Amino acid sequence: MNSQLLIYDDADPVAAGHHSEYIEHLIEYWLRLPVEGRLDIATAPEFRERYDRLHQLLKEGERAGVCFRPLKGSRAVRKAGTVSRSIAAGRLLKESVEKVRPSACLLMSFDHFQASLATGLRFDFPVKLAGIYFRPTFHYGQFEGTRLGLGDRVRQLRQLVMLSFAIRNPHLSSILCLDPYSVPFIHRLRSNLRVFPLPDPLKPLNESHDAREVRRSLGLEGETKVLLLFGALARRKGVFQLLEAAQALPDSVASKACLLLAGPIPASDRSEVNSCCEKVRSGKGVRVITIDRWIDDPEARRLFSIADVVLLPYQRHSGMSAVLVRAASARVPVVGSDYGLLGELIRRRRLGIATDCQDPEKISSAIVSSLSRPRTEFFDAEQARCFAEENSAEEYAKVVFSQVLD
Repeated sequence: MNSQLLIYDDADPVAAGHHSEYIEHLIEYWLRLPVEGRLDIATAPEFRERYDRLHQLLKEGERAGVCFRPLKGSRAVRKAGTVSRSIAAGRLLKESVEKVRPSACLLMSFDHFQASLATGLRFDFPVKLAGIYFRPTFHYGQFEGTRLGLGDRVRQLRQLVMLSFAIRNPHLSSILCLDPYSVPFIHRLRSNLRVFPLPDPLKPLNESHDAREVRRSLGLEGETKVLLLFGALARRKGVFQLLEAAQALPDSVASKACLLLAGPIPASDRSEVNSCCEKVRSGKGVRVITIDRWIDDPEARRLFSIADVVLLPYQRHSGMSAVLVRAASARVPVVGSDYGLLGELIRRRRLGIATDCQDPEKISSAIVSSLSRPRTEFFDAEQARCFAEENSAEEYAKVVFSQVLD
């Protein structure tokens, strides 16, 4: 029997670990559906090797038509330059789709394949393509507080031109946008294209954690305030600006603060990050704890349960943030970037304090405000609850299967 749906993801399994969770949610939903057919999962081989839950689900799903198809050329694609990568990614996609011959194919990152779609990617059978659009930025000018320079405007124009050609591809049937505010803009470019907002998925919290025990396990005592930076601690996540901001904290705050850096640090930055952490410890006396590895969902929930503030000092970040959803689910306010979608959501949904995270002094001031002001002045727990529920794993999977298989 021909495959019904191919889920295709050529992402780096280390840098994009959340992609494994996206795929896990879809497999779990598939296993609950009374659907005949096949669900093929095409990813880098390392995804199955690296993520235990995904490995388990793939094994469980074999009797329900779930089939793992390793992309053996994906590593070479990721190592290529920007233009070469786009060409190689399209070639590998074409080979994979024509080998499996599904009725529909979900591109887990539409962003990666726009150039291929725009420049003649075609198949010799009527496969429908759908894609998850992570980082549209062409509409950021409408957001309050988003300052756009000439470089931003040039990139937005280039993105808009590429998108306008990509969506003309006859195989493309729908786009699922992690940025809900981009949907009407895309509709204007092609009115008959199916464009829908897509939740950024997180499973509901079904268990409570003993915060005191979690704090003890990390050696935290007394009134220590936990400032959590979670996820892949790449340079673009603002880790260096945050560490510089920590050195600007007033003594009254520094003496009670603990920076908890939880997530893998790129090997190229590890030495510099460790050096900066030591400067913070010795200079201001701020406690700094690093957990330099991939953190699975259960451990992540434990860490969020002890956070007083979640930090998102991302540098001109485009797109959604799964960490923002996690913070909302845990009812913890954030201090984050005021740029783009991230800043818009923080402001509009009252999820914390948005500031210019390119400026360490402003990050420091925002942290002080988050710890000294009444929380209700900048954080709405009910709005956070609603935001987390809107971005549930169940809603995410429903949207995907209803729009891609319809």
